[in-house]
Amino acid sequence: MSLNKVLRPGLRARNVVIFALLISTTLVLLSSRRVSTFVLLESLGSNTETLSSILSSTPPPSHSSSLPIPLPSGYQNAPGQEGYCEQRYTTRYLETLREGEVSYCSPGSPSQLTCFHTPSDFHDDGHIDSFCIAQGSAFNAATNRFELGCSLRPDAEVPLSKLHPYWYRTGPWYLFHSHFSIAGPESPAWHPDAEASAKRTFSILVKREGPGNIFHVFHEIMSMTYTMDVLQMSRDPQTGKPRFSQEDIANTQVVIMDSFEDGGFIELWRLMSDRPIKRLSELVAEDPEWLTNNGNTIILPLAGGSNPVWHQTPEDHNCINQLREVFSKRVLDFYQIPQDESMVPTQGEPAPRPLTLTFINRTATRQLNNADGLLDEIRSRFRLEDVHVQSVNFARLPLRDQIQVARATDILVGVHGAGLMHALFMAARRGAVVEIFPATLDFNALRAIALERGLAYYSTHDTTREYVRPWQEESLDVDEGCLGGW
Repeated sequence: MSLNKVLRPGLRARNVVIFALLISTTLVLLSSRRVSTFVLLESLGSNTETLSSILSSTPPPSHSSSLPIPLPSGYQNAPGQEGYCEQRYTTRYLETLREGEVSYCSPGSPSQLTCFHTPSDFHDDGHIDSFCIAQGSAFNAATNRFELGCSLRPDAEVPLSKLHPYWYRTGPWYLFHSHFSIAGPESPAWHPDAEASAKRTFSILVKREGPGNIFHVFHEIMSMTYTMDVLQMSRDPQTGKPRFSQEDIANTQVVIMDSFEDGGFIELWRLMSDRPIKRLSELVAEDPEWLTNNGNTIILPLAGGSNPVWHQTPEDHNCINQLREVFSKRVLDFYQIPQDESMVPTQGEPAPRPLTLTFINRTATRQLNNADGLLDEIRSRFRLEDVHVQSVNFARLPLRDQIQVARATDILVGVHGAGLMHALFMAARRGAVVEIFPATLDFNALRAIALERGLAYYSTHDTTREYVRPWQEESLDVDEGCLGGW
């Protein structure tokens, strides 16, 4: 049987032996010679034409030539895409939000409220994604609410009532309802401190979905960075300057508005801030002047649930999520982790290191019951100097260490779950991801990440038994007997 028939990206196995074959053949190919992913994919007969053309094509002229403000750092050299992919996964998405700017306060209002929206036809269900900024607000410590002296325009193109309520009670709609009061400038509720400093500062109000799921958390933080990128691309009509700049990062405060525990990923919310993260109660107690500064811009960022990955299916269109690629590089910069993608030594250099296969060891739900036996069997088939096999529980490691493990991994293997999000940090255009699904599940989000990283992707299903509980709670099995034919 040809290798082309044995291994195909996205394969849905009818027999659990496929799992062993996927791992074994991938290891053989990668350990026998340092092939690039493109060579590997060609040998597997996968459809790499679209991927190769996207990743290697000459970029078209940058959108920055048509923007009043250049694109934020990291976006200028992204390869071009068209249509569906361009609208959602390139800088065109940021431009669309910038073009959806709507001002809500009538002239003469002491406060300003501005929101940025996607078009009503952006989503099939017609909902609109939004983020907002408020300027000239007053904070009432007695009510824990921000007060805006704003006479709302009756002719606003997108009424505030159209703001979308996202899952987990997140996003601008929830923040407005829970933490803001909007009244006309004549209202007795409006008492801005005329003597307050007008120092240019920014407060990003964050209501999280939760602290622990890396897939959810990362896409929430991505959406926050998209918000700040759009502000860098838009001008303040009062000053003619960008609404936000890299220099403003030093004067930006992330304010946590939820009651969740910090969790292991909270420090990444500082991607656009140099100040220590504060909960609202801490800021009120420790630095109340920050909240009473008339020059403070309050930012209600895009919700994590607005991220296009939740509403569209990039893998169905072979899209490359360039925005997520920029996020990956920003995270590496944040942790000062080198971004060197080179793997093949030049003539005269020492032999390359062994290939590293990392198995994600889940200990709570969706465990692979016989993982230890399977990994030992794989170890027995390859020399230590060729293949290093390791089992890692990411939940026990600090995030920086998790990312470093991913950077050193050539083949990432795991049961379906958020831990496979670490593929986002694997070296681009080499290596592979193997995803083991519960019997009843198909979900291609991780395949999309592998695609945009230029990684080979394989999947298989546990077909050993019928489940009696929801797939989220079931453990999985792979028959060790399938290794006997290696």
